[in-house]
Amino acid sequence: AKELSKVIASCDLSVIPLKKVKGSTGGFIPVKCLESWAAGLPVLLATERNSKIEKIFSESGGGKIIPPGNADTLAREL
Repeated sequence: AKELSKVIASCDLSVIPLKKVKGSTGGFIPVKCLESWAAGLPVLLATERNSKIEKIFSESGGGKIIPPGNADTLAREL
């Protein structure tokens, strides 16, 4: 766990490219997201628009949401 903390802390950005899942409401926050925020890292998260997690991101300023399954957008935002 200590080694993982060091690796996360050495990063500039956390990228979480979730896949689009039929019927998903985007209502869960990945543990990686919480770990990244705890280390003070901004997060680039691919998830559904108008979801609960998008609301959390916009209110907290914890990162940016991009649409899932869009490699061009992911590349541009990196």
